[in-house]
Formats: sequence, C-alpha cells, structure tokens
Amino acid sequence: MANTIIKQHVPVFISSTYEDLIPYRDEVQRVLVRLEQIIKGMEYFGSSPESSLDVCLKQVRESKIFISIIGMRYGSINDDTGLSFSQLEYEEAIKNSIPTLIYIIDENHPIAPKYVDIGEKAKKLIDFKDYLKKKHTVSFFTTPNDLGEKISHDLVETLSSFWQIEAEQKDNTMIENDILSIIDRFRLRPAKYYGQEVQLRMRILEDLKGSTLKDELVLNLGLSLGDTVAVDVIVVDSKNKAINRPISLYADGENADWLENIAKGSIIEAKVRLSFCTIKEINKYDGGTILRNSTYLGFIVINGLSIEGQNKVG
Repeated sequence: MANTIIKQHVPVFISSTYEDLIPYRDEVQRVLVRLEQIIKGMEYFGSSPESSLDVCLKQVRESKIFISIIGMRYGSINDDTGLSFSQLEYEEAIKNSIPTLIYIIDENHPIAPKYVDIGEKAKKLIDFKDYLKKKHTVSFFTTPNDLGEKISHDLVETLSSFWQIEAEQKDNTMIENDILSIIDRFRLRPAKYYGQEVQLRMRILEDLKGSTLKDELVLNLGLSLGDTVAVDVIVVDSKNKAINRPISLYADGENADWLENIAKGSIIEAKVRLSFCTIKEINKYDGGTILRNSTYLGFIVINGLSIEGQNKVG
C-alpha cells in the first residue's frame, strides 16, 4: 500500500541585515528548502519600479511566517521613519498578524568588528532587541549550523498548522494508476507538484554518481555537498514492469548510506519526495557560449524501505 502526503507550501519571509549574516541566511534557506517551503527575502526581489522598502513590506504581507534574524548591526535606516528596514519589516509582520519567530545572536559569540555597529545605530539596535525580548520568546544562536537547527525545530511546529495531510490506502491497481498520474503531472508542472511525498517501487538503472554532481544542483535541492549521491531509476509496478520514463533519484546522509549499497538492476521500495530546481549553466555551441537556465527533476529519498535482489542488468 502507498500513502501520498500533500503539504501546503508556505511562504516564509527571512528578515535580517545582509552582509554580516550571509552564511546564516544561506543556512536558513537550506532549512526551508528541506522543509519544502517558499522562501521570500531580499535575494529574490529582482527589479521593480517600487522603492526597495515598498517591495520588502509587500513581500512581508504576502508571507505566512516571518523569521527575524538579529546580529550586531541595526541595518539601513529609512529616512522617513528613522527605523531600520529590519525593524520596519518586523512591524509590518506584527501589523498583519503574521506568526513571527525571533532569533538573536549570542553576544558572547566572536564577531568581526566590522560587523558590529557603534554609536547611534548601536543604541537603536539595543532598544530594538530589548523590545523583542519583552514581546516574544526569543532564541539565541551562535554559528550558522546552530541557527539552522533551532529554526528547523521551531518551524515544524509552526508549519503544522498550515500543512494539510491526506493519506489514502488503495488496492494495487489504483495505486499504480495514481503513481503514474502523479509522476506525469509532476513532469508537466514540477512547481505545482513539488514537495508531494509518495512510496514507490523503482529499478536501479546505473551505478551511483556522487562527487561529479554540480554543487549548485545539490544545494538547490536542499542536500549536502560532498555527501549526496544520485542514480537514474525507473518506476515499476507490482510485477516489476516499468510504468514510466527514467528519472534521477537523490539521497544524502543515512539515505545515501542505504542507497550506495544497492547494485544496479535491483528493485527498491522507498518513500520519496518529488523535487526540482533551476540552475544557470553555460552551454557551448558553434558560435560560442550562452548562459541559460536548466531545470532538473528528481525524487529525493526520505526513507529507504526494502531491496529486492542485487542482480546486475545485462
């Protein structure tokens, strides 16, 4: 039997100063990719005729969860209000009753002096932090990994109120038809069906790939650099007959440990998540090179369930 789990993809706004917190923002984005949520933040704004503040506040209003990351810089100040963009974003989230998570850097953690405000900005930052501590239960962080772990833990509970989970058990014929339909629709419209989870039977078609995978591809899929493997598979029915075209299967960590011990030609059963990403690639042609977007579709192993045989294909 197979269970299909459908999660609502929730837009999450990441608010912080930028240059001093780049590694922290990168880690939070990685967490959100793993949780299959929609990221909103300054990296994704693009060009707009509106002012940068108007764009920020509009993105906040369109979000369902607001994450505020506070370091040792107050940030750019809006001339009209005398407040930083980060504080104005926070106030917009509160005004619109958006669930808000606050993370403040531990002041005992080593910080480069160039990333520490002094003077009037430092005073404004202290006042802002004091206000946040009074109004919210805040978490304190040190390293990017520490922040990522805290946000990952907190977000699951917050997101549970948004997720809609549907699980239906059906006979084998209906399951196979449903799986075929889901995969076909995913190939056609990956953005819509991204994040669905389904239990699949698959045949391993080739040897594993690992270190040759593009770094940008691995990161955009929310997987671990240097610890991710991939292999082409084909979905099969209960009689091990192929029912779709080949597609890439990815895994990292313990799931990569499970996958790397499986021989080409084996039939496996695993719970997977439908995933895709778009990365920029340089393509060569007779007249030179061109930079274009390339879209990658695949399954990401959530849980390896069973292996049937270790036969090599001839």
